[in-house]
Amino acid sequence: MTEPLRERWLADVTTVVTAALAVPQSWGSYTDYTVERRYKILPTLGTTLRVMILDDDGAHTPEPENRDGDIDDVMTFVLLIQVRGDDVITPSTWGHRALDTVKRALRAGVDTGSLGPYTSDQPIVFDPEAVVLIPDGDGRFAEYILPCTAKLADNIGGAAWTP
Repeated sequence: MTEPLRERWLADVTTVVTAALAVPQSWGSYTDYTVERRYKILPTLGTTLRVMILDDDGAHTPEPENRDGDIDDVMTFVLLIQVRGDDVITPSTWGHRALDTVKRALRAGVDTGSLGPYTSDQPIVFDPEAVVLIPDGDGRFAEYILPCTAKLADNIGGAAWTP
């Protein structure tokens, strides 16, 4: 038996985000990062950047027998980006770089990549971001929260469809 659709979706989102962070950017490269599927508290951040891909509130799951091919599985997930800056590159700079990279990667993943079949090429909706500045005494840490919504097709290609 394959994993539930949402689990496969989050695994593929993780793959897309991990691959995007490995690609050199116009400003340079992410050299010290991790991508996780589980929540970790900020004090455990041992790298400059950690992206966590997590389930979020507000999803709507169709009944299992309702596999009519309509897009009715609303998957909500959140990207929690934890950053550590220094005297040269601030947490804000790392956070905005990561938000830009992740959004562009997920858009491309839907438009031309592995995420498109899940969503019937409908874009992921990025909700307003939240920034949490951590009172660590010297301003080196921050968390960026990016809520996302994707409408997942429940039966593309028939009952046996798998991405």
